[in-house]
Amino acid sequence: MEILIDNYKAKLYNYYRIFYERCDIKMETLVKLPMSLGLLVWKQLKKHGIEPRKTKLGIIDFSFKKEELDFITELKIVNPTSIDIEGISLLPNLKKLELESTGITAHKQYKMIASITDEEISEISQCTSLEELSIVNQAKISYVDVSRLSNLRVLEIHHNENLAEIIGLEAINGLWKINIFGNNRLGKIEGLDRIILANEELADLQLDVLNFPDAIGLNRSTMEYNEEALETIKDLYAKWKESMHGKTQIEINTAQMISLHNKACQILDENIPMGAETRDIVVGIERYMAKNVTYDYVGMNNGHTSGTKMQNGTYLMSGPKNGCNGAFNALILNKCVCEGYTRGMQYLLKLKGIQSHNVDCYAGKDETHMADESIQEDLYTTYNIPEDYNLYR
Repeated sequence: MEILIDNYKAKLYNYYRIFYERCDIKMETLVKLPMSLGLLVWKQLKKHGIEPRKTKLGIIDFSFKKEELDFITELKIVNPTSIDIEGISLLPNLKKLELESTGITAHKQYKMIASITDEEISEISQCTSLEELSIVNQAKISYVDVSRLSNLRVLEIHHNENLAEIIGLEAINGLWKINIFGNNRLGKIEGLDRIILANEELADLQLDVLNFPDAIGLNRSTMEYNEEALETIKDLYAKWKESMHGKTQIEINTAQMISLHNKACQILDENIPMGAETRDIVVGIERYMAKNVTYDYVGMNNGHTSGTKMQNGTYLMSGPKNGCNGAFNALILNKCVCEGYTRGMQYLLKLKGIQSHNVDCYAGKDETHMADESIQEDLYTTYNIPEDYNLYR
C-alpha cells in the first residue's frame, strides 16, 4: 500500500512538472519555517514592503521563497526560548545574530529562566554566513561551537552562567572583536594566545580576568608565557573584566592586570609548597586570604569603590570602580568585600590549575524570596552547607 502511494505521489509530481514546463511556469521551492521564527521573518520582510501571505483559511503562511529569506541579514531576539531559534539555520544570508536575556539568572531555578539550550547552539553552529554573533545571559547553554563560522568578525559571549566550553575559536582568523567574560563556569580557553595572534585585524579585546593566563599562554608547570601574545595584548589596550550581579562589571587595564598576575604568582610562591596536593593548595590559599585581606567598610559605603575620604568631603578613589568586589582590590590593595575574596581566591586557584566558580548568594535575613510564606519560594535556588565543611575550618 505504501509503495502504491509513493508511486502515485511521484506520478502526480511529474504531471505538474510537465504542466509547468509546457506553460513556461517555474516551480518555486518554498522553505517552511516554524511559527515563532516565521513571525520574526515576516516582521522583517514588512520593512521591505513584503506583506505576509495567508492560506485559504486566512491563516498566516510560514512558507517562504528563497529570495525572501535572502532579505533576512540580522536578527535580535530578547529573552529567547528554544522555539524562537528553531529553523534559524534555514536563513541563508543571516550575517548578524544577537541573543540576550534580561535579569539575573545566577540564583534562579532552571524553569524560571528564558534561554536557548545546547540544541539551539548546535543549529546556530550551522549558520555559516554569520559575521557577528552575540550570545548574552543564556543560562541553559553549556557550550558554544564556532568551528564552522569562518566568516565571523565580531564575537561576544558573556554572562552565560553555565557555559563551560567554547569550541572552534582556533578555526577563525578574521575577528575584529572578541568579548568573552562573565561566563561563570568557563574554564581554560585552549590556545587563546595563538588565537589572539592569528587574528591580525583584532582591534577590540575584552576578556575575563580569569582568562589572562590563557591569553598569555601561561605554562603552569614552568610559569613561562608567550611574550609575543603579551606584547600584542598591550598594543590592543585590552580590557579585563569581572562581572557581579546582573551586568555590573569591574574593569581594569592591562597594566593593572599584569600587576595582579605578578602579585598572585608571588603569593603562591611564598605560601604554597611545591608539589602540594589540591586540598592543601585550597586550604593554603584560603588561610592567606583570611590573614592578609581585610573587609573594606569604607569602600562598601562608597559605591563599592575603594578609596580615602578627605577632610573637605571629597572621596579619593583607589583601584577600579566597583573594585571592592574584585580580585585586584583583594590581592593588590589587600582589602575588599565578600565577592572580592571570592575573585581573588579564584585567580589564585586558576594559576594552580584548579577550576572553580562563584556561587551567587545573599547574606543576612532572608526577606525577599525564600521566606516560608512567600509565593515565590520555588523561583530561586538554595544551597546546603556540605556535610564535610568542618574539614576546611
